[in-house]
Amino acid sequence: MKRYWGLSKGTIMESAAYRGHYLFTFVGNVFYIILVYFLWKSIYANTTQQINGMTFKETFMYLTLAASIYSLMQTWADWDMSRSMLSGNVVLQFLKPTNYQAYKLFENFGVMVSNFVVLFIPSFILIVFVFNANINVGLNMAIFIISILLAYLINFGFDFIVGLLSFYTESIWGISMTKEVIVLLFSGAVVPLPFFPEAMRKILELLPFQAIYNIPLQILTNKSYTVVDFLTQILIQLFWAAILIIGGSLFLKKASKIITVNGG
Repeated sequence: MKRYWGLSKGTIMESAAYRGHYLFTFVGNVFYIILVYFLWKSIYANTTQQINGMTFKETFMYLTLAASIYSLMQTWADWDMSRSMLSGNVVLQFLKPTNYQAYKLFENFGVMVSNFVVLFIPSFILIVFVFNANINVGLNMAIFIISILLAYLINFGFDFIVGLLSFYTESIWGISMTKEVIVLLFSGAVVPLPFFPEAMRKILELLPFQAIYNIPLQILTNKSYTVVDFLTQILIQLFWAAILIIGGSLFLKKASKIITVNGG
């Protein structure tokens, strides 16, 4: 495991060189938080009651925290795999004495850690102290950290499978963009799941997408959750993480047999 942790550490150090990127991304998050505040404030302006079981503060918290998690999850593993395929560097990665899937997992874990420290924590502080979001920092926060790690595994699972498609198509721009839209829409990151029609919401709760955003958000913000509720949600995430990681490993065995590199 030393080589994998060393890889994550190296990625964190590399990410530290792109301070301008993090600065502009954080500023973009701030503008998005302000936009969400005034947009949903106007939507709730004509009612003092809940909409679909959520108050304005709950909706605002849900969507702004979802945006913070989005910045946390964007490791761009699929794009990186596609670029390495086009450049031929994928051959060098296969020659390393490491498992390719584990290599990409820990490489992008370093990016996630960097995003957590530089983007998520400042955005979280802004939401809690400036906009007075009421968040439990006890058991909810502890379970949330575990849930975020599992959400990363699930998100990586999707990215890795999409990235492997570049072994067949080389360019995955359209596929990756479609994946991004589907995940954001069906996970509750753009519109909270309670706002979906009941029949559609029940279907979405059976899919893996909601385990990336909705479950961590519910764990962090739902004050009525019991230990059984926490355990149930974590088990759901563990199930989907295992399915996607194992599925990606099996797909890798098949895709690696047809890999071709231009010029070599």
